Amino acid sequence: MLRLETRSRIVFILAALVLAAGAVSSLLIRAARSSSTREVMDVTAAGETALGIYYNVSSLADRWREPGSNDMAALAIAMQECIALLRGEMDHARELEESILSAGDDETRRGASIVLEALALLREAQEELAGALGDAGEALGGLYPLREAENRYKEARDAFLGAVSAHNQAVEASSRDFSSARQRAASSILALEKARAAVDSAAVEGLNLDPARSAIADLDKAVGEFIQACALGESGDVAAHNELVALAEASLASAPATLEEGLDVSGWLAGLLAPRLDEVKGKLSEARDLIGGGG
Repeated sequence: MLRLETRSRIVFILAALVLAAGAVSSLLIRAARSSSTREVMDVTAAGETALGIYYNVSSLADRWREPGSNDMAALAIAMQECIALLRGEMDHARELEESILSAGDDETRRGASIVLEALALLREAQEELAGALGDAGEALGGLYPLREAENRYKEARDAFLGAVSAHNQAVEASSRDFSSARQRAASSILALEKARAAVDSAAVEGLNLDPARSAIADLDKAVGEFIQACALGESGDVAAHNELVALAEASLASAPATLEEGLDVSGWLAGLLAPRLDEVKGKLSEARDLIGGGG
């Protein structure tokens, strides 16, 4: 399994590739659109094109939610994808406006005045959405301490799994020497201390970090019980040893695989974006009323 650090690097490389692909796609789309816009320039076609821009931008206002999880890496990629696609729509709207304004027919320009008004609203909505998504991306970047906490938590969980395995191997060999298991458990404790410190260092306004703290504390307690169980087993107290080992293993089995599971990152981002997205949707609604009769 890839370590989370490696996975994060891959994610951000993928995000960069998404932006590059978006830029190339935008150039190709612009070339095709510019050609078709020059060939057909009438009010109906302009209105239909503006309506298409409206639908595309409207979908982007919610598309960033598509990962449907609290995976910070997946959300970051979704944000980058939305920004790349939004840039293409901004270029499209600008090209349409320029085509209308440069039309040689005064009657066409006058007839398209409503479309121009709608395009102005669409431009405002696009700029607001781009700013909102950019700010959300920066907010996600500010969660770096939580990614470090995630790394250390997974390290601790893996070390605890290794400790339990070493313990069980000793039991199968009818040995009371659980030193290897205790050493691995001690490594788990150290990693959990680092995870706790990373969470405490995160200054993320509005995001409830208590679930992460609880997960770390619960696993820390389980590891402590396991170390105590090993000591009891080595001293010959089999009954107490077995009871504590069972408790520790049950706690390990119920521990979340990741800290992200308990963090409502998606909901937190939605709360950050809500005021600006409301403004975006208001502008989009006004533009829709102009070019489509509000239907």
